[in-house]
Amino acid sequence: MPVSEASEAIRYVRYGMPSSQIPNAPPLNRTTHQEIQDALWLFGFLGSWRSFIGERTLTSYLKGRSNVELTFPCVVALGTHHAAVNGNLFCDVSSGGRVIDINEAPGRRKRVHHVLSLMSQLDPSDIVSKANKLNAAGISATGT
Repeated sequence: MPVSEASEAIRYVRYGMPSSQIPNAPPLNRTTHQEIQDALWLFGFLGSWRSFIGERTLTSYLKGRSNVELTFPCVVALGTHHAAVNGNLFCDVSSGGRVIDINEAPGRRKRVHHVLSLMSQLDPSDIVSKANKLNAAGISATGT
């Protein structure tokens, strides 16, 4: 998935409309866990968050991952940003959006606070868009 599509999905979740309909769409800063989960849901990914208590670094998290976290892709919350981890692959803003080997991941001493394990993916025909859900509830996604 290109970064532009992921950004568009987060803007859609945050503002309720595509960025093409938002004049001067602001940059995406301080993305919440719920925005990440909802944006991934738009692409059909389902998962659940797990919180960590204590001072767990990215290195110690990677060494102690559960079988589910080794098998399925995960989103790792590292302080003020999120990183994607899949098996031995890593991608985040500090790697320039490039997918790199997990052993070359920058910031391995950063603290891991939460992990979203993506355990399944819906068939695209089963995905109901946010706009359709709002319209079904009698709420207009365009604000009219």
